[in-house]
Amino acid sequence: MSTRYASILTRTAVQLPSVVVATLLCFQSASAAPSVGLLEAPGYPGAVAAMDSALYDVAAGRFSTLLTCPESVNFTLDDVQWITLQIVIAHVRANQPIAASKTLKQLKASPESQFWRAQAMVQLGEFTAAEKLLGELLLDPPPEHKDACHFARARVLVELDRLPEAVEELSAVTKSKDDDASARARVAMAETLLKMGRTQEIESIFDGSIKEPYQSQLRYIVGLAALQEQVSQKAARAFKDVLKLRDRLPADLVTSSEIGLAIALAKSGQPENAILQLIATIDRLADDPLLLEAFTALETLQLLSLPTVASRLQQWSKEDDTIKASIARYYAIVAEETSGRDSNALAQYAAFIVEQPEHPLIPQALLRQTVLLARSPRKDAQNIALETITQLKNYAIPDNARELVDYLEAKAYYSIANAVDGSMNVGDIASASDNFRRAEAAFRKATNGTDLQTAAVAHYDAAISALRADAQENLSGYLSALDQNPGLKGNLLIERGLYLAANQHFRDAQAALETFIEFSPNHPRAFAAHLALAEIAIRKLEPGVRTALRHLELAQSQPDLTDYQKQQLDYTRFWLEISQRSDETTKMVALGNRFLKDWPTESPWRDDVQMKLGEHYYRTENYPLAISMFESLEKESPDSDLAEPALYFAGKANMRLDPIEGPARAFVLWNRVVAKGGPLSISARYQQALVKRRQLEYDDAAGILRSLLDNEKVAGEERKAILCSLGETLFSQSNKDSSKLPEAEKIFLEAAGGPEDSPSWRNQALSRLAKCYEHSGNTQSAKEAYFKVFDTVAAPIPDYTWFYRAGSQLFDLLKAEKNWDAAIAIATRLADSQGTPQGPRAKEFAQKAERLRLEHFKR
Repeated sequence: MSTRYASILTRTAVQLPSVVVATLLCFQSASAAPSVGLLEAPGYPGAVAAMDSALYDVAAGRFSTLLTCPESVNFTLDDVQWITLQIVIAHVRANQPIAASKTLKQLKASPESQFWRAQAMVQLGEFTAAEKLLGELLLDPPPEHKDACHFARARVLVELDRLPEAVEELSAVTKSKDDDASARARVAMAETLLKMGRTQEIESIFDGSIKEPYQSQLRYIVGLAALQEQVSQKAARAFKDVLKLRDRLPADLVTSSEIGLAIALAKSGQPENAILQLIATIDRLADDPLLLEAFTALETLQLLSLPTVASRLQQWSKEDDTIKASIARYYAIVAEETSGRDSNALAQYAAFIVEQPEHPLIPQALLRQTVLLARSPRKDAQNIALETITQLKNYAIPDNARELVDYLEAKAYYSIANAVDGSMNVGDIASASDNFRRAEAAFRKATNGTDLQTAAVAHYDAAISALRADAQENLSGYLSALDQNPGLKGNLLIERGLYLAANQHFRDAQAALETFIEFSPNHPRAFAAHLALAEIAIRKLEPGVRTALRHLELAQSQPDLTDYQKQQLDYTRFWLEISQRSDETTKMVALGNRFLKDWPTESPWRDDVQMKLGEHYYRTENYPLAISMFESLEKESPDSDLAEPALYFAGKANMRLDPIEGPARAFVLWNRVVAKGGPLSISARYQQALVKRRQLEYDDAAGILRSLLDNEKVAGEERKAILCSLGETLFSQSNKDSSKLPEAEKIFLEAAGGPEDSPSWRNQALSRLAKCYEHSGNTQSAKEAYFKVFDTVAAPIPDYTWFYRAGSQLFDLLKAEKNWDAAIAIATRLADSQGTPQGPRAKEFAQKAERLRLEHFKR
């Protein structure tokens, strides 16, 4: 979703200046004239002077003091009502509607009190009640109040977005005998027509008799209308006409016209003149409400990053502690952002917010900072964004800006969740789920906005968040909400299907993807749906092969396939052949090699195809091709997860290919595996030890094995295997160095002990320990060790290797001792295989037992 925001917190066109006299100033009091007692009260002249000078807070206080002064005993009841009305008027004009409402309770009902009560309601946002009150007043208005009431009701109708009715009210006032009221009504009517887009009707309001400044005000509105109609030259002429009378017009009308002229010049292809006009306006202004309007125009017209403007922004920002300097500094940061220097802008927004916490542009700075964080690659960006949004919510911002804030908050939660989703850590998984749910709630909040497209996107994002949170019970509601937006609904349907497939909910995924294809068969992502359905069918195999082929054909038939999609198809066909596990592998090999030929190096699946072909060649003992495939994989994709196993198996293939030269080549390959430090690094080092032992370099082999045993990652069966290999190495050295034999016995004892989770290694260790005892002449210990292996092998026997080896050695020792009964018993046991006659050497030992019985009369 777009995060444009220039139109949210800043104005994008010149606004109507404050030269239009406010509605509430039109109403003249019709109450009785003050009595002599009031006129002679010492505080009276000061209160009236404060009101006439627009010091409304002061006026309210002074009129309140009059009611309690010693002279108030001489006031009439009409005097008290008149003073109270002035207090109400002062409060309303000072924008203190609550105080005005309280004071109104002391007034008798009258047209004046009803009028000012309506004004207080307007300030409190109670527009419907105010409109009703003014409507009642207009049923029979006093002639002297009629224009003011029409004005007031028009203002309320504009707030209620009932603009045609507002035009009718103002039209009535244009016929007033009061020229001043008539002129003001024409200006207000022109402004209302501009809001309605009825720009063609505005010029007809002109009347040559209208006095200034209202005539220039109308010309100004004509200029705004021309900008709205995109007739820039006409707009420029209108604004220039206003500026011809600049010395006779209110300052805010002059400034607004200068800004309007700059906008018209820029839109008519004269950006240089527009810049000169805005720079002149900003130079002229000191602390003016329209100063921000001029800076905003620089941004709206996309002039901030131009060298002339950037230079002036720096100059203005260095002025001594002025409003202009602080605004210029803010827009200098905006210029950094619009120039694409996001990291600089982020740092400067943060500094601006800290250094000027009370600045009126802080909400804009916070929002811009949040938008930048939303697209920042920094790992902590989204957490900072949430903190910034918390600050931003403390400010009063427009509804459309609040919608964006809600959306950015949702995106932050989603990004945080997405960053840890897929982790194997239970805490991370729970955290991700919680944040996806927070994101869903925040997106759902953003669906309440007035922008229908934004609301639709928020519905979609809420649905995706619900999907990721595994809250699928909410999806049907989101799908219904997107009925009027088939593009987004189609995207949601396929996202649901692909998500279910990725999480191995294949049955639900298949149903969801088929629903998507039925809903939108020509959707741009139909290819992805057919491909996913083919993969699901492959997992099911028969009759899934036919289904898979059908969906692959449908995927192939989609228009304008990219090279990436063609690669996906070729890879899926290759995978289909592998998945059938057929003895006939010719087609699989052909598809794999064709894939490697058609997609030389850029394919994300190339390494997987190379690995599968390498494994096939290794399995079928075609070691030269296996080595070539494995080594090509590692060379082309050294950072692939498959690079390490490819090197490892390339070493294994070299060992099998050439018993003489192969070990040396394998040793070098395994060195590279060890250097990668991955999961196979320990196995590779172990294989290197076996190579050294095979080359009779026993000390080197033992050194490698001891270093592996010192590695805390080595445990379980892996440790048992290394211990047995070290014991064998030491045993082999004992032929020349008898001191190695006790150490070998110690190693085999360690390998034979511990948990019974590695019976094969335990039995191997006991058998080799027995051989060590034989070698040292400790026959009794040797027999006991052999018997432990022979006696503890459970039936049915999964692996006869050590059972027969230990039993055979024990049989030979007993024969050497001429212990015929024991030898016959062992041979019989080996023949029976503990009640399982399936042992591969059962017949051999049955014959040995029978021979001993015949030779030694043991029946």
